[in-house]
Amino acid sequence: MKKFVLSTVLIISSCGTTPMQTNADGSYTISAQYGSLNGSWERASREVNERAYSFCDKKDQKVVIIEESQDGVYGLSPQRSVLRFYCTK
Repeated sequence: MKKFVLSTVLIISSCGTTPMQTNADGSYTISAQYGSLNGSWERASREVNERAYSFCDKKDQKVVIIEESQDGVYGLSPQRSVLRFYCTK
């Protein structure tokens, strides 16, 4: 029972961000995930968007968002936001 409770708490509170990935078409993908206790989809979405804008700003370019998707089950698994974008002049 202790293992179940511990694993449930870890899943609900887990968080993380993946490194920026460059796709074959020249676009970029980044994802972030947070558990229910840490802000979930809203926080994950805000983080990936902020990182995309910051990434393109450093190149003196603007962000064009291709797609943002979200997955996970509230209260059961981390909520993840995946953003695909490119930078343009």
